[in-house]
Order: sequence, then C-alpha cells, then structure tokens
Amino acid sequence: MVHPTVPCGKTTIQFGDSGIGKSSNALLQAMLCSVGGSLAGFAAKQGRPLYLDYEDSQDVHARRLKAIIGAHPELAGAEVPYQFCTEPLFGMAPQLMRRIAHDRIDFLVIDSLAIACGGDPMGAESALRIFHVLRQLKCSVLLLAHQPKNVGEGDPTIYGSTFNKALSRSVWELRKEQEVEHDQIRLGLFHRKSNLDRLHSPMGFLVTCAADGSRMHFAAADVSESADLSKGLSLTTRLKRALRSGAKTAKDLSEEVGTDVKPIRSRLAEGSGKWCVPMGKDDQREKLWGLLAQ
Repeated sequence: MVHPTVPCGKTTIQFGDSGIGKSSNALLQAMLCSVGGSLAGFAAKQGRPLYLDYEDSQDVHARRLKAIIGAHPELAGAEVPYQFCTEPLFGMAPQLMRRIAHDRIDFLVIDSLAIACGGDPMGAESALRIFHVLRQLKCSVLLLAHQPKNVGEGDPTIYGSTFNKALSRSVWELRKEQEVEHDQIRLGLFHRKSNLDRLHSPMGFLVTCAADGSRMHFAAADVSESADLSKGLSLTTRLKRALRSGAKTAKDLSEEVGTDVKPIRSRLAEGSGKWCVPMGKDDQREKLWGLLAQ
C-alpha cells in the first residue's frame, strides 16, 4: 500500500518513543495514499485512508495536514478522514467494519496501540483481541505504538505483549535526533521485522518545521550522517562504514562504533571472505581488517 512500509492488506507496526513524530510520519503516508504519490522515499498506491485517533483531537490532525500541504503543494488534494476514538477497537469493531465497507477504506492508521487494545496492554489477551479485529477489517493497517521507558540501546521493543510483534507482518522503529530550539528534526525509520520479504534498508528523513507551525517539510536523508541515528543501523553496516576509511583492528572498531569487542570479532569472522578480509597485523600484533574491495 505504501512502499516500503505498509504491505497491502497486512498490519504494520511503527513504534518509537513519545513525541518523536510518529503521528506526522503516519499522516504523511496516509496523504500519499490518498493521492497515489511519492515523497521522501515513500511511494503509495492510491486508495482511501482513515485515521483513528486515540491520543489527540481533530484540530491537531487538521493543523498537521495543513502544515504538510503548506510545504508540499503536490499533496493539496489529499483527504484523510478523521475519527476521534475513546472506545477500545474491539468494542467499536462492528461500526468500524460498516464504515470501512461503506467508504471503501483501503488504508487505516490507528494512533495508538496501547489505548486501542483496551485492558492490560501487557497481556496476551488484549493483543490477541485487537489483531483478531484487524484481520476482519481486511485492509492495510499502520498501527502506531510506543516503546517501554529505559529500553536498552540496541534492543528496540514495542510496549505491550510480545504478541504485538509476533502477529504484525512488518515492524518499523522510528528514532529522532533534534537539537534544542532547532527547527529541523532528523528521523530514522528502521525495519525490525518482516514476514513477507527481507528487511528493507533504513530510511532517513530531514523534517523542517516553520516556527509558526504553518509548514512541515519532509526530505529523504542518510541516517549514517547522524551520530545518534546511525546507532540504529545493524552492527555489520556500522562496521562496513567504519572500514571505508581504511584497515582497523577489532579494538579500533569497538571504540569507533561503540560496541564491545567480542561481538565485533565474531561478526568479522563471520564476514571474512564475504565483505571483509584480514590484512596483516598492527604494531601490537593485533589483526587488521579491511573491506573486501580493499
């Protein structure tokens, strides 16, 4: 439905910390779906979106919509109907199914999972109920979710039951880098799970917001250019990037990528002859590694 994030007829979870732009990013994808457009690395099949909101209000939704159009006139024709929600998704399933059928909705955004599931978000029963409803809706779903507080670096997790990840067909993590009192935000979207195909490479965005909130501009960006966002890349990708400047020891790489030396040695051994190669030893008799092309 939206390449590469939302497969047709399947449920995708996009998760991340609070206040990093999940809603605006999801709204952009819904707008692209409405017009069948491409922008900032997304390419959408034309369809009819619907935004279910458990967290904010319609005036906030309208402001975001207007701000994105203000920066991207090509989306001026985008229509994203809005529904203010208070009842758990399983409780409003019959009327929602009727609306989806009547309005021929193709793409559903649900903001967000913890409130929509009702009951105990950590319990398996809540997750099973909400995914049972989503299966009956028979449309493409982008389900926004939070992550637990104090989550360890390199261990991205969806807040709630482990069934949330298990039952979704695709999972993306959104990360943010922003300086205080700066009007630009760097976002990184990292593919953490796919049941349908191989994992997609990370997507980066530079989001520029006008001080008065009248414009919100999205542009594609390279996540590796951000010190914080590059931490979301796989260890192998970070090692390849570090070796571009020349041969290094495992200890050198450990300091550069900020990871313990033991997993780095293991990854280098696995990649030997595939993407890296031993290139002799340094003055301390430590093995030097370089990219295979070098």
